[in-house]
Amino acid sequence: MTDPFDLSCPILQSLLEDPVVAEDGNTYEREAIESHLSVRQQSPMTNTAMGKQVLPNQGVKSQVVNYKEKTVSEIISVVPRIPSGEAAKLLRRAEDFIRPSLPDSGARAKLLQLLHLRAELPAVLRGDAVKELLQMLVDGHDNQPLAELLGRFDGLRIESVMPSLDEKTIKRLHAVAQEGSLAQTIGKAALDLELACRLAGRATDPQGAQELWQLMLQLSGAPEPGVWAEAAGVVLAALQITAFQADLSGVAAEVLEHAARCMQNPRSHAARAQELFNTNLGLNSSADVFSPLPDLAKILLELACRQEDDKEAQKRLFFQARAADPANEAVRGRLVKFLSEVLGVEGEDQNEGLLLTMLFEEHQKVPDDLLPKLQLEPAQLKQLKLTWMLALAEQLAATNRSIDGACVAIIAAHAHEAASNKEAAQQAYIIAYGMDRSNKDAANGVVEMCSATTHKCSQLEARCQQQEVKNQQLEAKLASLLEQVGRLEGKVTKQSVACTNSVEWDVSSLNFSEFSKGSFKESSRFNLAGFGVEAYFRFCPLGAESAPAGRATLYLITDANIGIRSTLFLDSKHFPLDRSLSVDKGWGVHYPTTTSYNKVGLVVHEVIRKDSQMKFGVS
Repeated sequence: MTDPFDLSCPILQSLLEDPVVAEDGNTYEREAIESHLSVRQQSPMTNTAMGKQVLPNQGVKSQVVNYKEKTVSEIISVVPRIPSGEAAKLLRRAEDFIRPSLPDSGARAKLLQLLHLRAELPAVLRGDAVKELLQMLVDGHDNQPLAELLGRFDGLRIESVMPSLDEKTIKRLHAVAQEGSLAQTIGKAALDLELACRLAGRATDPQGAQELWQLMLQLSGAPEPGVWAEAAGVVLAALQITAFQADLSGVAAEVLEHAARCMQNPRSHAARAQELFNTNLGLNSSADVFSPLPDLAKILLELACRQEDDKEAQKRLFFQARAADPANEAVRGRLVKFLSEVLGVEGEDQNEGLLLTMLFEEHQKVPDDLLPKLQLEPAQLKQLKLTWMLALAEQLAATNRSIDGACVAIIAAHAHEAASNKEAAQQAYIIAYGMDRSNKDAANGVVEMCSATTHKCSQLEARCQQQEVKNQQLEAKLASLLEQVGRLEGKVTKQSVACTNSVEWDVSSLNFSEFSKGSFKESSRFNLAGFGVEAYFRFCPLGAESAPAGRATLYLITDANIGIRSTLFLDSKHFPLDRSLSVDKGWGVHYPTTTSYNKVGLVVHEVIRKDSQMKFGVS
């Protein structure tokens, strides 16, 4: 098909889209003539000079529009009767004419016609016609065209384009496929799977998980759900009930059973989830047991509640739910009710221990109406905590079953003995004996307790006597030692310490040039050997504040109030000290000042401590 010469651009040799008249009087495509004149201001037709001004040619533009509309209509009428290859080219040409006019409603209707025709071509020639057609119809509000298109699902090979469609389009197609005769088609099944996989891909998002579960409920609730019952079970197990608060009451039993099996064996079901949804939905393929056991308990409880006509199956499911989550209060309540109803029935006593455990967990006691029905088999009672066992014994005794109460207390006593808790065992024996004095085990236990107590008392009495003897021996020894100490003190007062005690402090290297009156230097601390007294020198080379002018001051300072007879010296100048107990723990002596000093010293002759009557002397 060739475009009319008078509607074509002389430069581009193609149909005019934006026709303008140039100064040479000819009509051109705007972009083409403006580009030409920017390089050479000559007419493309005559090569004569001309300016750059161009004006729109509305007449030609209207002719082009009319030509396009007429051509599109002719193509639509002729395409069904010509070979596919030529039809494909003409349809592309017609679409090129129509697309610039979108989103005009008339242009949209024409384009839909063209896409329908192109979708009828062989697959290799139709291109993306089916995909574009679906997307355009989804944007509309009428379901009928979509339903007609889905009715030709296989012929149009719609399944092949579904992976390239967005989720919005898939959801709309899926909704349309639920209606009328489409509900049983292959197309509907393919859309079910495609939408399920899309939603499963974002199941980690709460909204995605909720949408996936709602889809599973819809599909598994069909009269013949097929694989979707299993798929819904896998989804229920993977998404976790608590995450989206699923209501299990309306879920088919087959779905719940699949979910329970999946939770109990996630390793095999992870692979199945991958097959169904192209994702394992977070199921751990390396785990042996599904981790959220509380959810498993809820599912098993729901299944159990539906087994009113099969008590054995109901009991089995109750026990499985209890094993999955012992803390589930709903499971415990239903199981307590179930076991209470069969309590006392022959052959049902093997669960009495579990019933008692749950009753004490919830009520800390056994209801009075159940006490007469208890069989109290030792093997069942041993399942209880020992505190519960004694509480049960007290309850039995209070309802005129003292003999049975004593037996229960005896079992508790034996358990305490096995745990080496003798005091608790003795208390249990006393309780049992108080309930039933004819109970031999209780009597023997009390007798053994009394015997053991008597023996222990005898041992304690013997040990007390032995300790009394030891105390007397120690008192005698202490008296002897005190006597020896007295004699030694007497000897010490008559003796003097035979030792010398002298100290020297070398001050020759000290710089006193910057000292003023009252400035001082202190020596390191030293002990007066044998006297237990610590002392040090304080030397004021220009005298203390209270010293007479021209006099240096030397102090001997001690850490205890003592009396001392000694000699203080500064170089060759000696000053004898004969002082009684000091008040300020030290003494001072004044010496004539000089320009330099060599050494300070002390020779101790005798010391008297304030805290002792002893006098220490040096020979």
